[in-house]
Amino acid sequence: MPRFRVGISGFLVTVVTFLASLLSILAIAVRFMPALDDVRYLKDAIDVYVHYLRTPVLRLTGLLEPDGTAGVVGILTDLFFFWVAFFAAVNVFTYRHEGGLLPSHIYANHCQYHARGTYSALVCVVPRLLLAFAAAPIVCTVYALTKSGAPKDRLYSAAYMTIQPREVLGYLVTVFGSAAIILLLAQHASHFYM
Repeated sequence: MPRFRVGISGFLVTVVTFLASLLSILAIAVRFMPALDDVRYLKDAIDVYVHYLRTPVLRLTGLLEPDGTAGVVGILTDLFFFWVAFFAAVNVFTYRHEGGLLPSHIYANHCQYHARGTYSALVCVVPRLLLAFAAAPIVCTVYALTKSGAPKDRLYSAAYMTIQPREVLGYLVTVFGSAAIILLLAQHASHFYM
């Protein structure tokens, strides 16, 4: 398969997906580790994320509690943001390897027997895209953990996505490793400054 470069826009999407994933994981971790709430810079970064992403979405959907807290819905929202960022990363991978995003991959590889009209293309692509969105983090993680020893040029297809397990594993290790390092440093800083 030809390898396409993603350019500046692909790099920006990659950085944004990484930061969104990282912040959503950190927001969930801070909920379960209240002592980290005292670490100023970590709390400031998460407050920006909560103020500009989580709260507007919860307010828009009507799921924000009357007292302004999010509770369990906030954790689910953080998981949703992680899910969306992960799905965006899958699209970047698809673009890099095939020159198109996941909808064009689905259309080219899974809708070839359907009529070529716009309506029939939507009827074919949208349900498969929704399934790929729902399955992306789970399928990619399973493949990353079970097939990471495969050759670098080996691609796998599952849930209408084409993935390379080593790249997925690298992405997961980077996101969760960065979150773990930040949490460890924050935990150390909270003990050091208190």
